[in-house]
Amino acid sequence: MEGIGEKSPERFKSGYQIAVIGAGLVGLALSISLRKFGYNVTIFESDVELKEVGAGIVLPPNSTRVLHTLGLLEAVRSRSSASHYWVSHSYRAQPSNTHDGVADPNPLAALSLEPDMEQQYGSPFLVIHRADLRKILYSAAQSAGVKIHLGANVDISRTNFTTGSICTTTPTNDTIYHTADLLFAADGQASSTRTFLNTQPITPRWSGLIVTRVLMSVSDMHALGMSSLISPPSVHIWQGPHTMATGYLLKDDFYLALTTDVSASPHAAAIHESLFRGPRPASKAELLALYSAPWDPRIRTLIEHGTGFLKWLVLDYHADVSVPRSWARAREGERLAVALVGDAAHAMKPFLGSGAAMGFEDASLLSNLLGYSSSVVEVRRALALFERERRPRTRFVGRMTDKMGAIWTLPDGKEQEDRDRTYRREGGVGVTGRETCGFPNALQDPGFQGWLYSFDGRVEAERLLRRESMDSQL
Repeated sequence: MEGIGEKSPERFKSGYQIAVIGAGLVGLALSISLRKFGYNVTIFESDVELKEVGAGIVLPPNSTRVLHTLGLLEAVRSRSSASHYWVSHSYRAQPSNTHDGVADPNPLAALSLEPDMEQQYGSPFLVIHRADLRKILYSAAQSAGVKIHLGANVDISRTNFTTGSICTTTPTNDTIYHTADLLFAADGQASSTRTFLNTQPITPRWSGLIVTRVLMSVSDMHALGMSSLISPPSVHIWQGPHTMATGYLLKDDFYLALTTDVSASPHAAAIHESLFRGPRPASKAELLALYSAPWDPRIRTLIEHGTGFLKWLVLDYHADVSVPRSWARAREGERLAVALVGDAAHAMKPFLGSGAAMGFEDASLLSNLLGYSSSVVEVRRALALFERERRPRTRFVGRMTDKMGAIWTLPDGKEQEDRDRTYRREGGVGVTGRETCGFPNALQDPGFQGWLYSFDGRVEAERLLRRESMDSQL
C-alpha cells in the first residue's frame, strides 16, 4: 500500500513467536487472524476442556465483519438467528392490545436490524449461543495451525520477560516454560495480567446488578401463545424500574435475560458473596416475586414455564479503580512484550451488546497492524498505536453502555415518562450527534450507529500507519 510499504517478510513472521492467554472468543479470533498473516501462534487455556456453558451473544455488523474476514461468517450464520428488529417495550402490560390471546404492549419503538443492517454496513446483525461461536472459532484455529494447550495456566509473575520464557502450570502442578516474543492477554475480566501490568490489583467492583437467564423452547413458545416474540426473530427489551428484560431467539430456544438492580436490597452483601465465584442456579419463586404485576404477563409466563435458571453478577469496569492505566509492556532489554486485549483491557456491561464486538475489533486492528510489521521495533510501534487508538473508542462505548443501562432502568416518574414520549416521537428521535446523544436507544441515532458499526480493522490499520508515516516525515 502506498505510503506504508509492503507486508512484512515471511521470514520475520515465521521466526517471531506469539503467545495468547485464553481460548475465549477474542483470543481465538486474534490467533486465527495472526496465523493468516503468517505468524506462529500458541494459545494457553487454563480450562482442561471447552465448557458448554454460556449465554447468548449478539453479533452486530462490526463483529460479523471480522468473522467474514476470517472466512467464518457462513459457518456462524448457519448456527445463528438473524434478528429483524430491536424492539423497545414498556414493562407495563396493556391488556387492550392483544396478540395470540396474550397482552402485548404497544412497543415504544422498533429499530430495523435485518436485512437493513447487512444492506447498510455489508455485514449482518446475528444472535448466537456463545458456546456455538466458540466451537466454530476453536475448530478454525486448529485448522489454521494455531497450537492450543489446554490445562495450561500462565503464571505471569514467574514469567521471565528478559529471556521471553513464559511460565505455565498444569492441573497436576507441573511447571512448563515456553519461549515467545509477544504475549497477548485475552484472559477476560479477571485478568491476572492486567493486575501485573499495573503493579496493583485492578479489581472491578460489583455494579449492584445481577442477570438471570431463563430458557424456553420454540415449541413451548407457540403452545403458550407467545409466537409474536419469535416471529419474526427480534431482540426485545422490556424497560422497567431498576429492572430490564432482554429476549431473543437462539435457534431452538427463546433466551430471556432478566437484569435486576439489587444494590438497595438488605440482602445485597449475601447476594454478592454467593455469586462472587461464578454463576449459580436461580430461584423461580424469587423471580416471580420481582417480576409481578404490572409487569408484562409474557415475562411471568416465561418464568413460570421456563427452564435453565442461572444467575450471575454484573461488574462495573468504568470506575477509576477498575480501568487499567497501561494495556502494554514493551521494555528495552526485554525480549517479551505483553498487551491486554478484549475484556482484560475494557470489559463493559451488557446493555448495548458491544463487549465482544469491541474484542473482535481489537483482534482485527492488532492483526492488521502486525501484518505490516517487519521488525521488533515495528511490532512494538504497532502495540503503542493499538492502545492509543482503542482507548478512546472503548471508553466511549463503555460510557454509552452505562448511560443506556441507566435510561432503560429508570424508576416510574417524570424522567421515565419523558423517555417513553421521546421513544414514541418519530421512533425515538432525540438530539442527534455522538457526543450529545439524546436517543433513549443510542442505536437509533444514525450518527452513533454508523460510528459504532462501520469499524473496519484493515481500514483503520492502514489509516493509522499512513498517518504515522506522514508524521515521521515532518
